[in-house]
Amino acid sequence: IMLDEIVESIQLDIHYGLKTGIAGIGWGIQHLYQEGFIELDINVVLEDFDRRVMELNPPKMLNLNREYGLGGIIIYVLSRLYTIETENLDNPFDPTFLNDIYLRVQSLINNEDIMYDCMDSVFDFVDYYDNKKPLEKPSVFDVLSLSFDKEKKLEDLPLGLDGISGIGLKLLLSKVNN
Repeated sequence: IMLDEIVESIQLDIHYGLKTGIAGIGWGIQHLYQEGFIELDINVVLEDFDRRVMELNPPKMLNLNREYGLGGIIIYVLSRLYTIETENLDNPFDPTFLNDIYLRVQSLINNEDIMYDCMDSVFDFVDYYDNKKPLEKPSVFDVLSLSFDKEKKLEDLPLGLDGISGIGLKLLLSKVNN
């Protein structure tokens, strides 16, 4: 019940970004669901989030990064598509919207316009859309690489996931997985 209250209290007029917006909040709820921490009808809970994300016009998006741009939207969409496919749920995403994402990332790849902080997700989306490989289960690594100012001294970075904690967690997890 508490999650329902939180979701209902989220104002959907905030930005779309992965770092602190619709895509990020939705990705967080989706991740908790995928890991079995919460039980709910994920399509019902994220219905407004999906609808808001589909309001975007991917061919016109200029911000391509993971935090506030197309890269973050792709990470959210891939996370949703993974659950939709593994649980045989209705796909809330309009095929035209998915095609628009595909065409936008194809144009970026063809023009060598590199989205440096989310190319892995871009290629995952292209491979999924082209039916070359199934989606992999989303991971906290998908969002742990939110950027920070590399020119700052370590002691001047924020403590959150976009700072010292994120760096430490990323290092720990990379050691565990190696």
